[in-house]
Amino acid sequence: MNDELKLKPQYWAEQYGIMIADPDGWRSPGDPSWNTAITRDDFEFRMGMSTIAVVDNDLYRKMMRK
Repeated sequence: MNDELKLKPQYWAEQYGIMIADPDGWRSPGDPSWNTAITRDDFEFRMGMSTIAVVDNDLYRKMMRK
């Protein structure tokens, strides 16, 4: 059983202090929908392919250090 925390992307984005402006990381065939809960690692992978806007620099830096 996998006990790793899964959240919907909009909740991960809030924790990272970002806004996903263009969700390119969720567009390929087989990708989870924007409304599907995913792990932090999966969010970071998909965030890295997306256009983001940092809305809270301190929170973003803190989360990227973890």
